[in-house]
Parts: sequence; C-alpha cells; structure tokens
Amino acid sequence: MKSRFIVAVVLLAMLALGLSGSAVQSGEQTAPARNPFEEIKSGELPKCKSGVSSFLDERARKIKALVELCEPAQKANTRAAAMHLLGKMRAPEACPMLTEHLAFTLQRFITGKLSEAARLFGPRPAREALIEIGKPSLPHLLTRIKDSPQLVVGNICRGAIVKIEGRDHARELIEEAMHAERDPEAAKRLGKQLGFIEKQIKGRRK
Repeated sequence: MKSRFIVAVVLLAMLALGLSGSAVQSGEQTAPARNPFEEIKSGELPKCKSGVSSFLDERARKIKALVELCEPAQKANTRAAAMHLLGKMRAPEACPMLTEHLAFTLQRFITGKLSEAARLFGPRPAREALIEIGKPSLPHLLTRIKDSPQLVVGNICRGAIVKIEGRDHARELIEEAMHAERDPEAAKRLGKQLGFIEKQIKGRRK
C-alpha cells in the first residue's frame, strides 16, 4: 500500500516537472521536441523568446492536468498530491478550484499517529496549496467567505488569510471587504470572521 502511494506521488511529480514522456503511435514520424532550456541557454534572442514561450505553454498544460486530478472522482491521495504540486508551482490559475475544495480533508490519524499523507500534504491540502500560492489567493478566499453558508469553510478561509498576511493585515482586509459588501448575508459572514480575528488579537494583548 505504501509503495503504491509513493509511486503515485512520483508520477505526479514527473507530470508537474515535465519529465514524463508522451506515447508515440507506432510508425508515426515526429519532429524532435524543442528543449526550452537549451534554447534559452543559447543566448540568441529569437531562441530565448521561443524557449520562454515553450516553457510557459508546457507549464500551463501541467497545471491544467493537475487541476483535473483534483476532482472528487479521483482517489484522496491523488487529489492531495495534485493540490500539493499546484501550491509548490505557485499556480494562481488553480485558486478558483482550490477554494471550491477547501473542505476536502485527508485522514489525519492512523492507529493513533498522524498519517503519512497528512504529513506530506497537510490535513487540508487545498488550504495548504492556497497558502503556498500566497497573495493571488486572497480575493478567492474572501469571495469564498462571502459565498459559503458553512461556517467551517469560512473558518478555513480566515485561517489561510491570516497565514498569508498576518493577523493584523488579515483583519484589515476582511473589514474592508465587509464595508464594501452590499449583500447583507455576505457582509454578515465577513463580520463573523472579523469578530474571530479581533477576539484573537485581544487575547494576544492580555
């Protein structure tokens, strides 16, 4: 079981880093693949431009593939590994999907010990990925607080914002969003999260 899990993680890492080869149909002639690193290394501007374009195109394909592996139909470890890699790749394109899956939780304890998957990817992999992505995650986290009637989701979002920005700045961001919000229910949800932060700040000052 453990070996299958490690193999899955390695395969996902290969996917994200562009090391996995693509299958070539029998008898089909293909042009040699361009190596973006060699093009950039050449120092010739046209090749450098081509290398940058190729690298970014490949990165976009890997991100799209990883986003698809985060869907609920996939196995839990597959989803967690894909989310982890999206965070490590600092992929802001993945933020909408990650905020939708914030409640996804890995089994934390097995026979009284923290599970290997939870140690590797965190018990809430989508949250950890959004924290890794950093500031580009903030608008999506604020929107999720406003849109979700589930308090637990709001709490997860608040915790991620605090991790990214620090408690004081997180309070300012949520307060600003609350005052700008026209929907009373959304403003109420933001206000609840603001109250939690203010309580924590008061407790810290005592």
